[in-house]
Amino acid sequence: MGICLVCINMAHAQSGSTSPAPTSAPSAPSSPSSASPNQPVQVTVPSFNPGNPQGVLQPIQNGTGASAPPVVVSGKYYEYLSYCRQPLEFKTPLSDADFSMALEPLKTAFNTKKTFLNLEAVVDFLIDESRTREARAYVIDNKSILTVPQDKALQARILNASGKYRDAVAVLDSITDEGKNDLLVLVEYSQAYRRLNNLFEAKSALQDAMKIDKKNPNKYLLDLCILETEDSNHGEVDKVCPKVAKAFPKDYLALVYMGISMRERLNYKDAQKLFERSAQIEKNEFALTCLGEVFYLQKNFGKAIESFKSAGAVEPKSGRAQLGAAQSLYQLLRYDEALPYYIKACQLDKTSSTRFREAQQPLEAAKLKVSTAYYNGIQKCGGLR
Repeated sequence: MGICLVCINMAHAQSGSTSPAPTSAPSAPSSPSSASPNQPVQVTVPSFNPGNPQGVLQPIQNGTGASAPPVVVSGKYYEYLSYCRQPLEFKTPLSDADFSMALEPLKTAFNTKKTFLNLEAVVDFLIDESRTREARAYVIDNKSILTVPQDKALQARILNASGKYRDAVAVLDSITDEGKNDLLVLVEYSQAYRRLNNLFEAKSALQDAMKIDKKNPNKYLLDLCILETEDSNHGEVDKVCPKVAKAFPKDYLALVYMGISMRERLNYKDAQKLFERSAQIEKNEFALTCLGEVFYLQKNFGKAIESFKSAGAVEPKSGRAQLGAAQSLYQLLRYDEALPYYIKACQLDKTSSTRFREAQQPLEAAKLKVSTAYYNGIQKCGGLR
């Protein structure tokens, strides 16, 4: 069974880190000007470029894209400011009737033959449906058929799924040294350490698991590709991720991570090609959002808008796709068009309110009429705290 590292929702990183919120709340716009948003008025707007981690304000005039000298940055800090840090996984839970229908054959198979694999299938299904309490109870009730490593590994898997990563590590640490070399244990160690951002230990555990599971040499390649990308270890990304793309040509994820690595190295053209290839394999929100960001970084805001809108069409719950479209429209001074995207982004992900505030403030300073609509939109989205 694979690690399924990519199945954890990291929306808090995927939505894009933002500059710190202002320490004092701006007042409501006072007597805004009747000037049209498209009037050639110079407005200093926040630079949303992930390559500008300081959040320095850049002058943008009439959508021409004037900017300060490029800031060359790399490493994990740069990555965390990206729109496309991780894939978003939005899963609609099954109805009670559909849940019972899907669970019944799994339980029947286990009751017919009480093996670890059959028990694991039940537990994984319950975890996938966010029913971790039921999964834990099932493990406890059937503990007698499990070895110590199997028992601890399943406990850790449930804790990892519940976001209790330190507890998962503690459970695994309680196993004897010999048991810690168990394949299942190593996999859960890697899961927990990854979520704790200890990427060195996460990779070490995964590589040990790969040495043990010699029958399936490619089983954990994608997970290793992801870890190397998250660690900004670009040399290893170039070695590992192409192997995944070759071994699993219909899997779009490796191409996205290769693209993220290229983008972090400021190789936007190659990153663009990789994201486009991924979207051709399967039209997915992850690749399309990353593609929109690359177009944005190249100041091709028209293409960025298209990509972000496509990403939002694939996954309507993607706040980052809405935010990307909003910011791209904003850079073209299309403030009225950007506004509903800002509002939608904020409704889907409250962290977007910071970017919404950053967008409103220059409009107010320039006394543009549209600033009132932005202010009212922010109030509905949580206010100007």
